[in-house]
Parts: sequence; C-alpha cells; structure tokens
Amino acid sequence: MHYIRLVLLMLCMPVFLFSQTEKKFDHYAGVQVNQLLKQVINLNQTSSTIDNPYLLEYSVIQNKSNWGLRVGFGYTFANSNDEQNPDANLLEEHDLSMYAGFCKRHKFGTRFELTYGLAYFNDYQTSKSYSFTVNEFSVEDSSYFQNNFESKSNGVGMDFSFRYMFSDHILIGTQMTYAYMWTSEMSHDLVFTHTASFNTETNSLEVTNTSMKKNDFKLHLPVAIYLVFRF
Repeated sequence: MHYIRLVLLMLCMPVFLFSQTEKKFDHYAGVQVNQLLKQVINLNQTSSTIDNPYLLEYSVIQNKSNWGLRVGFGYTFANSNDEQNPDANLLEEHDLSMYAGFCKRHKFGTRFELTYGLAYFNDYQTSKSYSFTVNEFSVEDSSYFQNNFESKSNGVGMDFSFRYMFSDHILIGTQMTYAYMWTSEMSHDLVFTHTASFNTETNSLEVTNTSMKKNDFKLHLPVAIYLVFRF
C-alpha cells in the first residue's frame, strides 16, 4: 500500500510543480539607451531629436488577461557657475517627468509585442538664474539680474510601446505618448541697477511677476529606444 502511494505521489509531482512554477505575471524593466547607441554605432548629429523625457519604465502584466500597469520616470539636472568670470553667472535647472496608468498587451507571432493604454502624466520644471556685472573703470556701474521660473503640467492620454524580443528575457522597443496637458507657469524677475559718477548717483529696482496657463496636446514621437528586461 505504501509503495502504491509513493508511485502515485511521484506521478502527480510533475503536475504539482508545473502548476506552482507557472508564471502569473510578466515584469518589464526598461531604460532609454539612445545616447549609448550613438556612441556604439557613431550616429551623426543629424539624428532625430529625442524628446521623450522618461528615462526609466516599468510594467507588470498578467499573462492570463494581458492587462497590466505601467509607470515611467525621468529626471534631468543642469548646473553651471562661472566663478572665474568677473561677470558672475549661475544657472540651475530641474526637470522631473513621470506617468502611470494601465495597459493592454498584444503578441504578434513569437517575437513582437504591442502594448497600449491610458495614463496620467505629470511634468515639473524649475530654473533659477542670476548674473552680476561690475564696471568700475567707467566711473562706476553695476547691475544684478535674477530669474526664477516654475512650470507644472498635468494631463491624460495614450501610451504606446512596440517591442522586439531577442530572447525570453531581453527585448528592445520604442515608445510613443500622446496626452492632453494643462500647464501653469510662473516667472519672477528682479533687476537692480546702480550707476555712480562724479556728481550724481542713481539706483533703480524693477520686479516683474508673470503667470500663464495653457492647454495643449503633447506628442512624444517613437524615436526613443528602450532596452527592456523581462522577468
């Protein structure tokens, strides 16, 4: 009797293991590799401009229904400061972009995948700059300029991705997004001028605040190339 039970258990074990190891979800993690490819294959400077701000992307898709969730993220930072120049200049820029939504996957043959869906998009940009100028040899003349800029964008739209499978775990693809965005921009400018001579001295201060709201459709063309790992 024990022998029969052992044989039945061994016969059922492959089915049990297969059911436990069957994947319910596919996970995709991608990174934009256009700059790397330019270095490898030496593309010229006339190549298409990359306007897609999402450096990283991640998606999880259920294999049974082919429905899933997607997120994307990108951040750029620039800082320049001319400390050696008597006319001091400083510029600092931040640009943060992200999206999140749900998607549907379609497979074409054994190598191609198309994923599309709706998403929420968010962009946030800030920049700070100032310049200071002094000219003492023309009696005396100094000026100071400062600018603070902030832009906030929100929107909804479509996200499309087309991928080619090199293997079960490595894919390469491109992405296109088309979203309706509403944007709020604010700018603060400050200008101070000082002029001195033998007989007179003049100081002036000018402050300007501007704000603007706009709505538009924003399209990111499918020229960004993503290296994607599936696990």
